[in-house]
Amino acid sequence: MRNEVTIHSLFSDTYWEMPTDVGLYHGGNNSAPPPLAYFVTGVVACLVTQIRAFSIRLQVPVDGVKVDARFHWQGEQIGRNPYTSRPQKLIWILISKVISPRQI
Repeated sequence: MRNEVTIHSLFSDTYWEMPTDVGLYHGGNNSAPPPLAYFVTGVVACLVTQIRAFSIRLQVPVDGVKVDARFHWQGEQIGRNPYTSRPQKLIWILISKVISPRQI
């Protein structure tokens, strides 16, 4: 179930290769991150990017931005029907140090 996905940014005319795979339970061999891992990584990366961008715009220096995000999903399959899944909860732990003007 491995897929070789190429992403093309029209903005920067840049290409990225992003392979995906799924675990044994879905018929894959777990040779690359599953698509949902890219989704979660994208959400966290957007949050961190926005924190850093706004800290620059608002002139609030931050250091060591770290996010621990836990996405909890529930999947269910009945018989041979396709499984359904849905998010159950999302836990964000954001750690950052705001640098006071005297430290700069």
